[in-house]
Order: sequence, then structure tokens, then C-alpha cells
Amino acid sequence: MSRVERATAETESRRNSGISFVVVTYNSKSLVGACLESIRGQSIPPKQVIVVDNDSADGTADFVKPNFPEVCVIRNGANVGYGAACNIGVAMASGEFAAILNPDIVLETRWSEQILEGLAQSEGCGAAEGKLLLAYAKTIVNCSGSRMNILGFGCTTGVGQLDSSDTRIKTVSYPSGAAFVVKRDLFARVGGFDEDYFLYYEDVDFGLRLKAVGSYVVYVPGAVAYHHFKSELRPEKILLLERNRWRTIAKNMPTRYFVRCGPLLLASEIALTIYLMVLGFGRSKLGAVVQFLEMLPGLLAYRRLAKHNGQILKDFAELLTDDFPYLVSGHPSMSRILIGKRILTGYYNAFFRPLSKTLIKPKHPRHIVA
Repeated sequence: MSRVERATAETESRRNSGISFVVVTYNSKSLVGACLESIRGQSIPPKQVIVVDNDSADGTADFVKPNFPEVCVIRNGANVGYGAACNIGVAMASGEFAAILNPDIVLETRWSEQILEGLAQSEGCGAAEGKLLLAYAKTIVNCSGSRMNILGFGCTTGVGQLDSSDTRIKTVSYPSGAAFVVKRDLFARVGGFDEDYFLYYEDVDFGLRLKAVGSYVVYVPGAVAYHHFKSELRPEKILLLERNRWRTIAKNMPTRYFVRCGPLLLASEIALTIYLMVLGFGRSKLGAVVQFLEMLPGLLAYRRLAKHNGQILKDFAELLTDDFPYLVSGHPSMSRILIGKRILTGYYNAFFRPLSKTLIKPKHPRHIVA
């Protein structure tokens, strides 16, 4: 059997095994209908669709049930957070694969089909994300691959750029929590999302834990979805972003990462703190530091247990990038942004790029790039 025939057979097998869709909602009545319609219209019909509602006050759950009777609706009695709600939904799933979506996502008809083909072409791959375009400007990229930079920021590459025709599948650091597919048994094996994150960075942490158990994530540009994305910085969002960024690197990155990146981490923390204070978010940054320090003993205990179980991240350089975080570049003082970008890239080239290596063993290497 040729490579093409094997890939075709594996894709067909994956089609038959089924995808369970999990959509987490919170006051999402105005958006979830379009999301569920796009799931209903997939070229590969979903095995099941599960909506987990985090105690919406706008009648989201009451809207879903009569309009989408095939959907299983789970009503949480409180807002338990995004990761915890996803875990509840995946625990109810029966497909070989779980597709996790935000309610503000609308899928193109062949999204599932393209994702499964991407997984079939990638040996050892555990999860895949597709291309996100802006729902209100469908030629503009929202994300063309999720990467973690050397400071621990989750970065959406390609943001704001004009959509390209690049069809190459490539490895990424983590699967965007907005829309991705994961092997359900692998999701269970790594313990799903860490529920202590509540919101933000649970997907980055998940990608690092996949890598720690020998799997990885790919970006499949042919799997296109549209995202009703809104960029806004609020005090509570800054607190969670900064707390969870530090939680993620403290929990997952090996000691030699901190040795190699320590000087840049220290300098960037000083610069970022000043920057956030100027923007009026100094109290949020302080709150993030306090909450992270409260979490630190538990994180250290987790690291010891993960090391004992052989699940601590070892090879990490290939996961990291010198991409600049949208958290900062979205509110630019352009001269400072350019200086910061040059420093970040220079440090990356000096201490990380020489250590990077191809992560995957592709079945079709001409289609897959690191």
C-alpha cells in the first residue's frame, strides 16, 4: 500500500470513529446558534454535540435545547471556568476525538474533514488546530498557529495579516482553546485541562503537558473557522493572564530553561510591570504576583510528582519562538515595541535557536514543517 493509500485509509478510519463536539457557553445566546449550525453542517457529521453552560444569565441553555434538539445540554450551577467546563463535556463524550470550541466560532463545512486529514498525516500527533479568520473581516487572520515565546507568552501568529494560500501543516506549541481537536484518550491521559486556571492559558499548559508525554500539536491551515474576536484589556483579564503565564512556566518548564532565560525574564518583568503601570494596570500585575506566589508551593509539589512519573518537560527549545505577545503589541508605543522585539529576537537567536530541532517524524514530510 502506498503512502497516499495509507493516509487515505487512516483518514477514513478516523471519519468513522467520530468527533464529539464540546462547546462551553457563558452568556452566549447571541453567538452560539451560528456555532451550532456550523457544527450541524459539517461534511463529516458529528458523533455528538455537547453544550456545557456555565450558569448563563441570558438564557443560553434555554435557547439551545428547543432549537438544537440533537444537542446534549449540561447546565452547571455556577461559572466553574472554561477548563473545568471543557473537562465535564469531554467526560461525557463518546467519540474517538473531541473537538473543543468557543461559542463565538463558526466552522467552514470541511473543518472536521481537514483536521482529521492533518492528524492522519502527522505521526504521533495528539491534537490539531486550524486557521482562525476574523468573523467580521474574513480575509484577515486571527491566528495561523499558536506558539509560546521564550518568556512564556501565548502568541497567536499571523494576527492582523491578510490571509495567505499557504497549505503547509506545521507543528505548534499548543492548540488554541478557541477551536481544536484532540484524541479523547490522550486528553484523559494528561488529565484534561488544569481547572485551577479558570480562564486563559489553560490551552498553553495543555500543549506543554502533551509534549511532556511524547505527543505534539499541529496547525492545519485547510481547517478554517471564523472567530468573533474582541481585543480588550481589563484589570481582571490582565491579572489572570499574568498569573497564569507564570503558573504555566513554573509548572512545566525544566530548571535549565530558567537558567538559560533567567536574565531576560528578570529584565522583561521590570519592563512589563512599568508598562502595565503606565496603562493603569499596576494593581492587576501586583495581584497576579501575589496569587502566583500563593500557588507556588503546590506547583513545586506538582513538578516533583511529574518528575517522579517521568512526565516533566525535557525537550522544550523547539516549542519556543521569538514572537511578540499581542498583550503588549496591541497597545503600542511603536518605538518601544520595536526595541523590545529586537531584544527578544536577539536573545532567542543566541540561546534558543541553535538548540531547536525538528519535532515530528512526518509521514509526508513535504507537507509538514516545524
